[in-house]
Amino acid sequence: MGSQRREFWRVLLRWSRAAFLILAIGFLSYFAWRTRDILHVAVAQGNITYLLMAAMIWAVLHLLSPVVAILVFSGERPAVNYKRALHYHVRNLPARYLPGGIWHTVGRVLDFHAHGISKKRLTAFVFLENSLAASVTIFVGGAWLGYSGGSGGWGDIGAFAAAMAFVGMIVILPVTNRWILGGAGRITLLRYMCSIGVVAVFWSLAALAFILYVYAFANFLPGASLVDIAGVYLFSWGIGFISIFAPQGIGVFEVVSSSILTAGTGLELVIVLLSGFRLVVLSADLIAWVLNHLVRLAARYCRV
Repeated sequence: MGSQRREFWRVLLRWSRAAFLILAIGFLSYFAWRTRDILHVAVAQGNITYLLMAAMIWAVLHLLSPVVAILVFSGERPAVNYKRALHYHVRNLPARYLPGGIWHTVGRVLDFHAHGISKKRLTAFVFLENSLAASVTIFVGGAWLGYSGGSGGWGDIGAFAAAMAFVGMIVILPVTNRWILGGAGRITLLRYMCSIGVVAVFWSLAALAFILYVYAFANFLPGASLVDIAGVYLFSWGIGFISIFAPQGIGVFEVVSSSILTAGTGLELVIVLLSGFRLVVLSADLIAWVLNHLVRLAARYCRV
C-alpha cells in the first residue's frame, strides 16, 4: 500500500511539473508579446552592442546562482552537485514570469525535495537566498546613497536602509541556525560569509549589466556616473524585492530608481526606459533556458 501511495505522488509530481512548465512558458511568451513595443523602441534607439553585452552578462550570472544552494546543502545526503543545482535553477526560469513572482523558487524547492533534501534545509535555503539578496543590495546601494546624497532626502533614506540591512545580515545566520535548522546541520560562519560573497559578486555584475543598459541610450541620464547608476540600481532593486505587494518589484523598482536619478525631471520617460531593462533579463533567461535544454538534448543524443 505504501509503495502504491509513493508511486501515485511520484506520477502526480511528474505531471504537475509538465503542466507547470507549459503554463510558465505560456506566460513567458505572453509577457514577451505584450512588451514588444518597448522592445522595438529599445532596438531602434539603443546601442545594440551595449544591449547585447548586458543580456550576455545576465545570462552568465545564472552560472553563479546555484552556488548558494550548494553552500546551504553542504553535508546533506544525497549530495547536491553544481551540475544538478544549475539544471534545477535554469529549467525553472520560465516560472519567474508566472503571476505571483514566487514560482521559480517553488519549482526549485520541489526539485530539491524530490532529490531528497529535507524540509528544514529547504526552508533555510529559501530564507537565506531571499534575505541575503535583499540585505546585500539594500546595504550596498543604501550606503552609496547615504554617502553621495548627503543629508536629507534620499541620502537619509539610503543611510537608514543600509543600517537596517547591515543589522539584518548580522541576525540572519543565528535565526537560520536556531529557529529554522534547530541546531541540526548548522550553517557555519565560513559558509555564511561565502554566501554573502557570492551574492555580492552576483549583484555587482547585475549592476554592471544595468549600467550597460542605461548607456545603451544616447544622452540618457548624462549627469549620472557609473557608480551612481550602480548604487541606485542595487538600492531600487532591493526595495522592490521587499515590496511584497509588487511581484518581482514591478513598478516599485522603476519609480524609485527614476526618482533618484532624475530628481523628478522627465520622470515618466525614464520610468518607461528603465522598465525596458526587464526585457534584457527576459532575453538572458531565454538564452540560458534554451542553452540548458540544447546541452541536455546533445548529451542524451551522444549517449545513444
